[in-house]
Amino acid sequence: MCVRNTDDHLRNHAAFWDGEHLKLTPAYDLAPQPGSGSQARQSLDYGGGHREADLAALIREAGRYGLSRGAALAKVEQIVMTIRATWAETADANRLTSAEANAMLGVQILNESIAWNMPSGFLAPRKGRPRAKGDLKLTPSRHQRSSAIHTPNYEEPSKSGKEQKL
Repeated sequence: MCVRNTDDHLRNHAAFWDGEHLKLTPAYDLAPQPGSGSQARQSLDYGGGHREADLAALIREAGRYGLSRGAALAKVEQIVMTIRATWAETADANRLTSAEANAMLGVQILNESIAWNMPSGFLAPRKGRPRAKGDLKLTPSRHQRSSAIHTPNYEEPSKSGKEQKL
């Protein structure tokens, strides 16, 4: 939802298996879309028939995933903070120009519609986080546009961990 990825089919979700426990892998194969309307929809139902990209609705479904609403809110806040903190580096690693990266922030990345039903200012920058679209101040990149999105500083699982598609 936070990266307006509408290509969230089942083959885009995986887990590491250490012989005893499953752990979700970091996000991969993300394809941020600008969208034709103001609110995106997910390909997969995340609970109760919900497919709209709505963080508040997702948090209300926390129990389905073994989380309290408070824990789910904390996870969502962590995701938003991580995206803001790493967006400049991620954009550069994917060879986006500063203009492209700034244009994506607030549209494909952290689109305000995902927080319409959250407390006012939920997506607003907080102390230590870059501001939204246009205020991020990325330096011009020497790179050309890339169609692949990869995340810098990805940590591989331990050698005993095995990847298992869900």
